[in-house]
Amino acid sequence: MPVPKSASRWVEATQHRLMSKGCHTAPSAIDLIIAATAAHHGLVMLHDDNDFATIAEVAIDLDQRSVYDFPG
Repeated sequence: MPVPKSASRWVEATQHRLMSKGCHTAPSAIDLIIAATAAHHGLVMLHDDNDFATIAEVAIDLDQRSVYDFPG
């Protein structure tokens, strides 16, 4: 999946919103780039990393699900 050219702007805006919310232990740059790519392409992030849930709190265009949310 190609990283969109707009990823850096998305990451910067998301980092700013996280900091404004008081999240000083921000997700890694790699997690943010992956999230930006998923949001750009309209994909659902299926993960076992709580950083993606944190990102989604401020990035309404990111659809994410934890693997722990599913039964079984």
